[in-house]
Amino acid sequence: MEKVILEWGYNPKTFFEKDIILENEQYLIKISEGKIILEPKKYDPKIVHKDYNNFIESHFISRMIDNRINYEIKEGAKIFEDENGRRDIHLKVETISITATLSAKVSVTKYDKDGNIIFDSEQDEMKRKQEFLSQIQNVLDKYDIVPHLVQSYKNSIRFPNDELVYLYEIVDAIQTFFGGKSKALKVLNIPNSEWSELGNICNKLPLKQGRHRGQMIGKLKDAKSEIERARILSQKIIHSFIKYLNCAKAL
Repeated sequence: MEKVILEWGYNPKTFFEKDIILENEQYLIKISEGKIILEPKKYDPKIVHKDYNNFIESHFISRMIDNRINYEIKEGAKIFEDENGRRDIHLKVETISITATLSAKVSVTKYDKDGNIIFDSEQDEMKRKQEFLSQIQNVLDKYDIVPHLVQSYKNSIRFPNDELVYLYEIVDAIQTFFGGKSKALKVLNIPNSEWSELGNICNKLPLKQGRHRGQMIGKLKDAKSEIERARILSQKIIHSFIKYLNCAKAL
């Protein structure tokens, strides 16, 4: 029986810290060292990459948002393999470009007086990441705003000279979605002070990466601590919004 295998390529090859293997009764997926291999359990000559693109990309999106690592995915091949192992490979080649901003995290483990683990930050972080991944998968193709937010966030990494411009696009889009700032703050449970702080960094401070730098000629400086704070605030807003969409979807 002939089988069909889908292959994607991705960069950077070190995007994931560990190989990802996903298997159920329908398919086997392996994501490792720059390649994504999907093997359907049942032969289907009509299977194409776009049938799985959102599911595949959700794993990249969740990691990109939390770690500010940009990525590119390209369709690599559709492979037909016969019973004797002979392969007919249909290639697709696309140009890619990569930017990465890595953030370091420290693992913390706490023990009680008897030496039993009472808190493991690594396990807690893995659980949180899995939950966020599931939330993204639930809404990625259900709301037009989600791919828009993802693209704005990705652009903030790809184009560091305009980072604050793109981070504020996220705020703009969410405010538009809710019909205003007041409802967004109430629904997402974001303090007005934090929302306003992000707006101040992006719009009012004389920063080279800011939105209104043309109005501050001669006063501009490189954003440093301001950039880090803007990243933290934008990540918090995205997480809150994705969580809200999941709750709304369940109603």
